[in-house]
Amino acid sequence: MKSVWARLLILFTVVSLIEAVFYGSLSAFIPLHLPELGIARADVQPWVGAITSFASLVGIPLVPIWGTLADRFSRKFVIVRSFVIHLVATVVMLAAPNVWVFAAGRALLGFANGDTALMLATMAERAPAGRLGFAFAVINSSLSVGSFTGALAGGPIVDRFGFNTLLAGIGVLLFGVVIALLVAYRETPRKRTSRPILVMTFESIRIITRSPALLILFIAQFAVGTGWMLVYTYAPLVVTSMHTGPDPGTTVGIVMAVGGLGTLLLGPLIGSTADKVGYWRALLTVVAVVICLWVGLTFVRDLGAFMPLWAILNGVMSSVSSLAFNIVSNVVDNDARGRIMAFAYLPLNFGSFVGPALGSLITGISLYAIFPAAAMRSSSSLSTKVSTRLTKKEATDAIVSGRPFFARWVRPAR
Repeated sequence: MKSVWARLLILFTVVSLIEAVFYGSLSAFIPLHLPELGIARADVQPWVGAITSFASLVGIPLVPIWGTLADRFSRKFVIVRSFVIHLVATVVMLAAPNVWVFAAGRALLGFANGDTALMLATMAERAPAGRLGFAFAVINSSLSVGSFTGALAGGPIVDRFGFNTLLAGIGVLLFGVVIALLVAYRETPRKRTSRPILVMTFESIRIITRSPALLILFIAQFAVGTGWMLVYTYAPLVVTSMHTGPDPGTTVGIVMAVGGLGTLLLGPLIGSTADKVGYWRALLTVVAVVICLWVGLTFVRDLGAFMPLWAILNGVMSSVSSLAFNIVSNVVDNDARGRIMAFAYLPLNFGSFVGPALGSLITGISLYAIFPAAAMRSSSSLSTKVSTRLTKKEATDAIVSGRPFFARWVRPAR
């Protein structure tokens, strides 16, 4: 039994790694590729925000549906569907003659959402007791490791052969992912329902709105996700502003790789620690550290000082989602887990839309203003919206492992 869940963890980790290579390459090198599509360098910042925000906005209405379809029919089908869409979007972006077609290809990726939540939902059912935090941390760490791998390997490729060469190579990897999932991912029989999809979707909404713990998590996910996408979308431009030498793609790749290294080192460590001390305690501590790091990066103008802080930020930030999903998996039953965990990505998708959109405005003032803006967005949401929505009884009911610590952070309504 142990070998079964371990093999599944390896498969999902590799799949997530390759997916993250894809998105990491897009995030790192789209700002460098846009001038090749006819965008003036002075207009790159607003275009980066617009393309990223629109892609997130397109997929938001369908996020709840993917989890519902998976719970009713097949998780495997929905996960494979995601990577087929990745392949189609890659072809469109490769063939794009101008920025509008390229943006359309990037927007197609909004329809590819839902795979990670379903992989985590599956691991929540397969992983043995006491190993769930580790399993979630490994999968989420692979996302950041993939991002830095794509950036590190892609930098020299982009500098020497162009962005499309990198994109074509990643397309081959994505095709391999589809084959691997079809062959190696074997679903276990699960109880399925014949209830209408919309009924199941609204049932999930009712579960979330009636659970103080889930409301807390969703607010936190949106707050921190908005701040992260505000920073991450424009990080390549921050790096190029500090770098004055040749090969900007290589430099961006190295810095993004350092961030992934931080995730590789810190992600599993934080996950294993959370298994022992409680997920709420670990989550709140991690969010506090993230906010402090954003404040610190506001004053950094040198790559030598930026890289270690960036590494720590990535390592700690990767744990936010994994800890949140650990809590979600403990709150909901198996029958609704796929739907609820897919819903849990909805605030992250909203954050992926709001963050870059805010960045388009903020970077017009100062590129480095993204860091204090991210810190203020997260801290204000976590300290006011969360603390004022709970009654005393709800605050008590919301307490899971580690909650005596959390209760001190919640100001019950009177």
